[in-house]
Amino acid sequence: MDATILPLEFQLLFNYKLEEEEEGEILKSRNRMLPVFKVELNQVSIYRLIHHEYDKHYISAGQLFQACGLTITEGLFLFELKLSDFEVDFLNSQFPFCDIWVSVEMAKSMASALGVDYELSLLLDNALDDCYSSDNVNRNEMMHNWIVPCIPHLQYSTRALLETKFEQVEMLSSNRKIRTQISRMRQRGIVMKDKTQNGLVRWQVTAYEHHLTEQDGWVDYGSIWDSMQGLLFDLQTLSREGKLVKNERVLPNNIMVGNMPLKRDHLNHQHGLQQVYIGYMIEKMMNELNRISLKDHNTQPIENITSHHIVFHDRLDMIEQELYKMKKKGNKRIEEIEVLQQRCIQQLNEINNWKIKFEKTRQSERIWIFLFILSALFIVYYLYKINVTVK
Repeated sequence: MDATILPLEFQLLFNYKLEEEEEGEILKSRNRMLPVFKVELNQVSIYRLIHHEYDKHYISAGQLFQACGLTITEGLFLFELKLSDFEVDFLNSQFPFCDIWVSVEMAKSMASALGVDYELSLLLDNALDDCYSSDNVNRNEMMHNWIVPCIPHLQYSTRALLETKFEQVEMLSSNRKIRTQISRMRQRGIVMKDKTQNGLVRWQVTAYEHHLTEQDGWVDYGSIWDSMQGLLFDLQTLSREGKLVKNERVLPNNIMVGNMPLKRDHLNHQHGLQQVYIGYMIEKMMNELNRISLKDHNTQPIENITSHHIVFHDRLDMIEQELYKMKKKGNKRIEEIEVLQQRCIQQLNEINNWKIKFEKTRQSERIWIFLFILSALFIVYYLYKINVTVK
């Protein structure tokens, strides 16, 4: 199948604020919303964070690995990443979810090595480096220094941005911004990764870190617990829907983790390597479960279900559009009334001018009639005088 350039989408991801820590568990609450550009590669979403508070844009490399059939451990070993080459959201609230966040330039080299640079050319385009969006907490709105030209101006809203796929972004002129309404309370946002998936990322990254620094004796009980409990839940759910048939298996004694060969005997010597292997295998199992779930979902008939839970910012956008239409109709009606009023005034002025002209004409006629009568009387009187004189 020929490769195609993937179109961009605009999405809002929740940013989580660290509240407290109880018994080793990190509690976070939704605080802000992070704007991103997104593409879908092999049914996996890859994100580019464009929030204005970042010093640069970040790409979700973990999602890129998954889209290309790699685990996070395989990706870390394959590209031989140093700890300074990526960032992970562990205890801070800089990112919306735990992942391998890398710069755009590093993501380009990864995409090129994985053979998906053409598909991701729009997402990794340097022309997007100056794009940013930010949320205004007090006014419940998003502010952007870019627009999507394919969305009509009258229909431009947060809902239109979320529902439109586009291939071009137009930068606004200096100091010019465009605003769209949102609601944090009713905005569903996108729940990227749950507790289990975040635990897997933390586990694999920390195992990789300790493997590089050769620190043995480390156990991350929180992430192991989250991962095991999540996998147990997924397996129980799968077992309720259908039976798992255990076929005869042939298990290899050595595998490749990225570009690192790993033999079964190696696990007996290094505790850190054991953690790397466990995290790697758990993500492999979870990916298989996700494929089974996606396959079952695709085979089920599609139901036409209308959702009655409209996102609040969609309603705001609709109300804003309706108010704009009403205002436009009102302005048009006012213009029509003003034109009609001007015509009436013009007609009244014409009538007044005709009346004045008519009165002047009548007055002139009266003067001429009066002069005519006066002349006639004078002639009669003159003739009368002549007759009297003759007699």
